[in-house]
Amino acid sequence: MGEIGDQKKIIKIQNLPNEPPFQLKIEKEEIRFKYVIPNPAFAQIQIINELKKRFCVKVKSTDNKLFDIQPAIMFIEPGQSIYVKITLKDTTNQLPENHHYIGIFHVETSAKSVTEAFKQGKIDGVLRLPMIFEREGGAEDPPQPANVMNAD
Repeated sequence: MGEIGDQKKIIKIQNLPNEPPFQLKIEKEEIRFKYVIPNPAFAQIQIINELKKRFCVKVKSTDNKLFDIQPAIMFIEPGQSIYVKITLKDTTNQLPENHHYIGIFHVETSAKSVTEAFKQGKIDGVLRLPMIFEREGGAEDPPQPANVMNAD
């Protein structure tokens, strides 16, 4: 098992056979966190609705204790674009392996509430984006050697 962030190739997560393809536009193939221990890390995705349909979108993570998503559920109107912020809340404890991902689900709806939109039971599109973690330093990094000039 390698260190977090040593994953070079993006692993695309395929939908299950009964899951419909994602209809909205997202320009990322992964969620990449660059973090410094002990600080939280942040990533952002943009969801774009290029269709002439109104959707309700739900974004979920593999671990709610590690990740916070804002907004996690929202309406997106035709032609609208929404930014979603994903926070890696804790980098001081055991850091996550590169098997985490977010799932994005959408339903076409005319519902007035997000609860009502997803109660219909039919998901119209699914996308999963893998999360990649790249450590950029922090409290546990070894000290860097000082630049010493010879005084000969």
